[in-house]
Amino acid sequence: MHKSILGAFGFVKSFIYFLRMISVLCIILLVLYWIQNLTHANWAWLGFIKPLLDGLLDVANSIYSVSFNIFGAVFELKYLSAVIILVLISLVLKLLSFFVSMLQGVYESARFVCKKTEEAIFNKQLQAGQKWQQKKLTKYTVAIHTRLNVRYAYQESKINIDELNMQMNKFLTDALNTKPSVYQGGYVYNLDNFENIDTVLDALFKVINSQAPLSYAICIQIGDNQEQLNKLIELKNYGKITMASDTAYRYGFNTNKRYNVVQAGIFQCENRTIELHEFNEAL
Repeated sequence: MHKSILGAFGFVKSFIYFLRMISVLCIILLVLYWIQNLTHANWAWLGFIKPLLDGLLDVANSIYSVSFNIFGAVFELKYLSAVIILVLISLVLKLLSFFVSMLQGVYESARFVCKKTEEAIFNKQLQAGQKWQQKKLTKYTVAIHTRLNVRYAYQESKINIDELNMQMNKFLTDALNTKPSVYQGGYVYNLDNFENIDTVLDALFKVINSQAPLSYAICIQIGDNQEQLNKLIELKNYGKITMASDTAYRYGFNTNKRYNVVQAGIFQCENRTIELHEFNEAL
């Protein structure tokens, strides 16, 4: 439809331009016709346009019919009137062409505004749909793996890692109100209120920042993407709370966010790439 309307505007402007060229040509031929009559010549090639020119001269003569004789030549001002009429027609056509161009500009501007409005409405609806879809994702998993901090390697024989893990799990069980499961040499907590994840992060950062002689690799996965959770666990980013891009994206839809999300890197895992993000405490 838009192309058809633009095509119509283009056709009208081309047709007006064609009429202007015809009017200019008629002016030239009329001057030559005037010269022919003044000199009493007979230019046969003007015969094709003579009926049109005579009709135009009749109209001009009804408007202004003065004539006078100079050196035996009769000057009829109806020719000048006819030329003026053609010039006025050309000017009117030029003005009409300008009006059509202005009308086209108004149409294109209105269409641009309508299109932008439609895009804004569509984007708003799309964002609302995305938000609704993301808000439905409430279940998530927290996986924790521990190892002895390298600063305490010389005391390895004196440190009971199992006891420290039990203390960590007791603290998190009380804080998160859920018990962990043993998974891939570490522990997982299955939680179901992602909107309240900041409270969980408060507890997890207390674990990471504790004085215990352990390093903690903590990863969070939204939904039930077990395969991606396993990939995150394999990366073993100790000292960080990491997640993949889908979890970071979901966090962006939380109403209240007290933690910063930054990109930690991009990792190639077999035939797929994982964009890794991490939670940082706000300064």
